[in-house]
Amino acid sequence: MGFLTIFALCLTQAGATWGAASKIENAAIEARGLYDIGTASEKGITSINITADGVGLTGENDNLSVIISGGITLTLKNANITSKTPESPIKITSDDNNYGLVLIGENTVKASGSAAGVNVPSGTSLTIMGPGTLIAIGSGGGAGIGGNFDEVNGTISIKNAKIAATGGAGVYSSEGGGAGIGTGGSNHHLLITSGYIEISNSSVQAAGGKGNDYFLWSSLDGRNNTIGGGGAGIGGGGGGGGDDWNFINRPPGVSGTGIKILKSNVKATGGVGGDGIDGIDNASCGSGGGAGIGGGGGGANRNVNDGFFVGGDGENIEICANSVVRAIGGNGGNVSFPTGGGGGGGAAIGGGGGSGSIGVTNNNNGGGAAGVANGNTLNGGRLASCSRGGIGGTSSGSEYNGGNGALCGKGGKGGYKGEDGEPDGNCQEPGELKLDFALRPSSSDLGYSVPHAEISQSNRVVTEGHDTEFTVKISGGTEALSYPLSYQWLVSTNGGNDWSYVIDDGFFYSGADTDKLTLTGVTREDGGNWFLCVVTDFVWREVISGVTILAVNNDETAVPPDEPKNPPGGAANPPVEKPVPPGDDHGVSGCANTNAGPGMLVLFAIFTIRVARGRGRKFLD
Repeated sequence: MGFLTIFALCLTQAGATWGAASKIENAAIEARGLYDIGTASEKGITSINITADGVGLTGENDNLSVIISGGITLTLKNANITSKTPESPIKITSDDNNYGLVLIGENTVKASGSAAGVNVPSGTSLTIMGPGTLIAIGSGGGAGIGGNFDEVNGTISIKNAKIAATGGAGVYSSEGGGAGIGTGGSNHHLLITSGYIEISNSSVQAAGGKGNDYFLWSSLDGRNNTIGGGGAGIGGGGGGGGDDWNFINRPPGVSGTGIKILKSNVKATGGVGGDGIDGIDNASCGSGGGAGIGGGGGGANRNVNDGFFVGGDGENIEICANSVVRAIGGNGGNVSFPTGGGGGGGAAIGGGGGSGSIGVTNNNNGGGAAGVANGNTLNGGRLASCSRGGIGGTSSGSEYNGGNGALCGKGGKGGYKGEDGEPDGNCQEPGELKLDFALRPSSSDLGYSVPHAEISQSNRVVTEGHDTEFTVKISGGTEALSYPLSYQWLVSTNGGNDWSYVIDDGFFYSGADTDKLTLTGVTREDGGNWFLCVVTDFVWREVISGVTILAVNNDETAVPPDEPKNPPGGAANPPVEKPVPPGDDHGVSGCANTNAGPGMLVLFAIFTIRVARGRGRKFLD
C-alpha cells in the first residue's frame, strides 16, 4: 500500500473529527481543516490557493477556482464547484509533484473557458481516491480530468472511486474536443500523446468532447474555417484544423498511449467529429471521431486535400483481469458539400478517425488516414456488449462517406475513398450476451423492488411528414439508481425479432443517447416500428423500458401506444431460446454488462442487436 493510499485512509477517517466547516477568510489556505467554499463569495474571493495537507472542501460555489501546490492531498466532501474564469475548478500547479484527491460523498466540478474540470498538467501526477463520487466536466476543448485545451495531461490514477468525466466540446474554429480523461483538444500545437492513465477497482464513465463544427471566423481568404476532431473517451483529445493559409500548421488527433484498466467497470465513448456545414464557396468536410479508448479524431479544413489531418493512435492499452469495458468510438463528422468528405469513425479501442478531404486531388489518395493501434491487449479483461467502432460521417456525395472505426484497431479513414478501420487482432468480439426478461430478479429475491422505465410520446398518432418525440422516465422502486444515468434507444422494424441501435444521423433521429428521442419527418414506412430504451446508472445497473410502437396516420400495422408493451419474453411469456448470429466489427448481440458484482443489478431481455445507419433499415456489412 503506497503512501498516498495510507494517507488517504487516515485523512478520510480524520474527516469525522473536523467538526463544523470553517469560513474562508482569504485567498490562501495554509492550515488543515474543513472549509465551506460557499463562504468565499462573501469576501469576493474567486480563487483560493491551498498549500497545506489535511484540507477538505465542502459546500457549493458557482464562481471559484481551487489551486493546489506542494504535492498535497485535498479532500472534497459533498462539494460542488463551478469556475467562471478561464481556470479549472481544481487546478494542480505544474511543479513535478505527486498529488492526491480524496472523494467523500457526491462531488461535482465544472469548468468554463477552455479548461479541464480537474487540471492535471504534464509533469505532475494525481491519484484520485474514493470511496465517493466525482463528476468532472471540461469546457471549450478541456478534458474532464487531465489537460486544458491545447495541453497534455500528467499521470492520472483512479482508485476505488466512481467517476463521470466529460471532455469539453470545441467551440471556436479549429478546436478539437477534449478527452473525457486525458489530454485537451488541440488547435495549432502539436500534442503528441497522452500521459499515463490507470484505473483500478473503480466504476468510470468517460466521454470525449465533440469537435467544433464549421466556423466562419473571417470571410477574408476563408481564414480559420476549420473543423475540430472528437476527443477520445479515455486518451487523446481531438485534432485542430490548423490554418487555411498555413499548410504546415496541421496537428493530428492526439494519440492515447499507456492506458491500463484493472478490476474496474468502464464505459468510454469517443467524441463526435465536427460537421462541415456549408461555408465559404460551399466547401467543407467532416472531421474524425475520437476512439472510445485511444486516439482523438483528426481535425478538418475547408481546403484540405490528400489527408493532411490524421487520427491519433491508440497504443499500449491494457484491459486486465476482472475488468469489463464498454467502448464506443465517436462517429465521424458529416458534410453537405457534395465533394466534401465525411470524417472517419473512431475505433472502440485504438485509433481515432481521419478527416475528410475536399475534391479528388493529389493522386486521388483521398481523405485523412486513421489512427493506428499498437500493443493493445485484453489481458484477462473483456469487452461488454454494445462496444463498437464509430460510424463514418456522411456526405451528400455518397462516394465521399467516411469509413467506420474498427472494434479494436484502426479508426475509419475519411472520405474521399473512406475505408473502414482494420482490426488489430488483439481483442475478441464482445461476448454474445442475451438479455432475458425471464431472468429478471424478483423483489423477494433482492429484498427491494426494482425501478422501472416508462416511455411517453408527444403525439399518440403521428401525421405523416410530422415529427414526434419519445421520452423515457424512471420511476418506482425502493432501490434508487445512482446518477448520472446514460441512455441508449433501440428500434425494431420487424416486430421485435431483431433490434438495432438508434444512432443520430443528422436528418431523422436525434437524441439517441438521451432521455428524449426525436424522429423528424416521419413517413408511413416508419409506422409499426418498435422502440425501447436501455437506461444505465452510474454503477452499471440497467433498466430496460417496455416497448412503444410508432403509429402513423391510421396505419393498421401500428398499434397506438395506450401503454408501453413488453418485449417478447415478458413475465407472462418466457422467451424461447434461439440461436444468436455472430457479430462483426460493427455488430454485437445484447446490451448489458453481465459481470455483476456486489450491489449490481442487471435486467435482461432477449433480442439481437446490430448497428444500423439511418432509420435502422440498412444494416452495415
